[in-house]
Amino acid sequence: MADTVRAFDWATTPLGPMADWSPGLSIAVAFVLEHPFPAVLAWGPEFTTIYNDRYSILLRGRPEALGRPFLSVWPEVRETIAPQIERARQGEVGSFSNARFSLMRDTGIEDAWFDYSFGPARDGDGTIGGVLYVAIETTERERTRSALEASEQRLKTLVEGVPQLVWRARHAGDWTWASPQWTAFTGQAEQDSHGRGWLDRVHPEDRDHALAQWNMAEGEESFEAEYRIFGAEEGSYRWFKTRAAPSCREDGTVAEWLGTSTDIQELKEAQDRQGLLLAELQHRVRNLLSMVRSVVRQSADGHDDVEEYVAHLLGRLTAMGRTQVMLTRAAGARINLRTLVWDELEAFVGERAEIAVSGPEVELAPRTAEVLTLAIHEMATNSIKYGALGNGGRIGFTWVRDEREGRAWLSLSWEEHVAKPLGGPAQGGFGTDLIERRIPYQVGGEGSLTRTADGVRMALSFPVTGEGSLLDTSANGLRR
Repeated sequence: MADTVRAFDWATTPLGPMADWSPGLSIAVAFVLEHPFPAVLAWGPEFTTIYNDRYSILLRGRPEALGRPFLSVWPEVRETIAPQIERARQGEVGSFSNARFSLMRDTGIEDAWFDYSFGPARDGDGTIGGVLYVAIETTERERTRSALEASEQRLKTLVEGVPQLVWRARHAGDWTWASPQWTAFTGQAEQDSHGRGWLDRVHPEDRDHALAQWNMAEGEESFEAEYRIFGAEEGSYRWFKTRAAPSCREDGTVAEWLGTSTDIQELKEAQDRQGLLLAELQHRVRNLLSMVRSVVRQSADGHDDVEEYVAHLLGRLTAMGRTQVMLTRAAGARINLRTLVWDELEAFVGERAEIAVSGPEVELAPRTAEVLTLAIHEMATNSIKYGALGNGGRIGFTWVRDEREGRAWLSLSWEEHVAKPLGGPAQGGFGTDLIERRIPYQVGGEGSLTRTADGVRMALSFPVTGEGSLLDTSANGLRR
């Protein structure tokens, strides 16, 4: 789907050409395309639709949806979706389990069920630029549940083959029977589950909620609750969604309840991951915009010519863009230092014999990779104009690990050698400020840029945290 998105003529939509997209939109699209579940982004004033391969499966029987206003893609459920979009525009989030819709499919109108969630997608300045939906179709699961409740005989025939925990109860949650799946999963004897014995296998913190839902179900047509059930094999609790429907006598009174408990642990974890991914996405966008503002402001120093200023600015932003492409391939992604160095150098000159790169394997976290990419870009740019790369010289870029006062450090060195002394830019420009002030501040180390008799030398040193990682970007560490 990524190739389809890139090839699409976005200039015909309110979003405009991809080249003009904001960093926030670009990162949000990358997030959607890599999402492990069906995901769709509705962005801009008309909520233009962008989705991943998994979501395209849900669109069967519909005209091509890419680039269309989101509400026009699902006209038959507009009354349900429009209020949700408005809620998301106000910063709200929502999630629904087993929501029922009547949809136009290949064979006509069909009932379909979904577990889905929605929330705001923010741009780099914190404003809400669109809405993100993640949906999993549960139609087959719902049809299976309905079939199980059709009759007593059909229930007994099917119960052995379904993955759910199946049970029967009188009013107020007094069980009269539990399936072999319940016994196998919980380790509780079937007889011990009768009455309210099944509560012994429900997490203590969830028992009051389960009973409260049963009290609410009296006089209703269904029972539904989510709570944790103990798994004997793993020795831990897992989340289940429990549903039940009444079987009524001819006079309309409830004879008993037939219910199932379905394992939703993976769905819960997926929802948690989605929240973490959104938090990381927003964190990265804020950091990126902060860097862009700094680069734009500092790039203006020392440039009287507009074309020269634009060329320098575009070069720096392009370098940052290459790093962002690598970072957005996966949540919490880290970048190999050697790969980063060669990606930046090859953008200038390709792999040439006069460039020597050496050092141990090191994985960089996002913030460190972003600022270090700019440093390498500045060194390569100046080397082309004034130094070794433009004058037949040699460059050595090396890094080593060492230890200072019981802490692991990483030290990097860029050394240029030319046959004769060359002129160069004045000291104190963007590159000098970046290397001697910005990078040390960002990573808590030190940096220097000096001119030698036959070239230029850059030196950077900073502490290493964790297993070769320079910055913690986990959900508990979104702070730098």
